[in-house]
Amino acid sequence: MWVDKITVKSAIKTSPYVLVYGKKVMLPSHIKLPILKILHEYGEYLELCQIQMNELLHLKELQNQSYHDL
Repeated sequence: MWVDKITVKSAIKTSPYVLVYGKKVMLPSHIKLPILKILHEYGEYLELCQIQMNELLHLKELQNQSYHDL
């Protein structure tokens, strides 16, 4: 489970992910807002990028649904 791998453990004062890979994990939720801010600066591409972002979010929802159905 990702939650267990990326959660900071009090005994080691870091997450197992950081110990293995040497850097913090970058989750999609962490990069979504900065990406949209950058896209806003390039307005002509904003609509296309929003459509693609919505498609990706929909695919993620389908993926999560399929995990719950197992």
